[in-house]
Amino acid sequence: MNWINKHEQYTDGTEYNMLYNAVQKVKDVEGLVLEIGTRKGGSMMIIIDALLESGQNNRNIVSIDPYGMIEYNSGLQYGITRFDYSNDMKKQAMIDLFTYVKDKPINFIPICLTSDDFFALYSSGVSIYNIERQIINKIAFAFVDGQHDTSSVLADCFNIGEKAVTGTRIVIDNIDFFDLEDVLYELHHQGFSVEEQGKTKIILCKH
Repeated sequence: MNWINKHEQYTDGTEYNMLYNAVQKVKDVEGLVLEIGTRKGGSMMIIIDALLESGQNNRNIVSIDPYGMIEYNSGLQYGITRFDYSNDMKKQAMIDLFTYVKDKPINFIPICLTSDDFFALYSSGVSIYNIERQIINKIAFAFVDGQHDTSSVLADCFNIGEKAVTGTRIVIDNIDFFDLEDVLYELHHQGFSVEEQGKTKIILCKH
């Protein structure tokens, strides 16, 4: 899969083959495709590639990232800190991503909020405008790569789980930065089970 080299300059992690494979498995699952923590956009490009290469045209893809160099909880990595996720990075990421989706059958929707603010303000769903207005309140796929402390990951997974349907996949990144067992316990009660686990990422499926 040539996307590994193609998008390498925009990513900061590993095991992106797991992300790619999980996205392909939601072909017949209704709902939004969601990414929490977009940064430079490399993982979003991989998600887009996986959608299109598995015949998932015209998906609605939501990117959630506040940027702005606000305080960021990296969990067991560095604790609370500020990374260079600046508004200048946001501008370049949006240029790169909109250039990437240009002429592709994808509806890319960037929402520059924290995930907590997103789930609070969009609790009834995301409005999609394509000939008519439609509100989509289900999530088919989510990549959780925002703040990496246990509380934040739990909150993201709980909110996603509330909008999940049968077949929804969640991929969580940097699983060594937080208490994974606490997160798995919560997701188990929402009907998820582990589909695949690597060193840094995990895939869960809603049954």
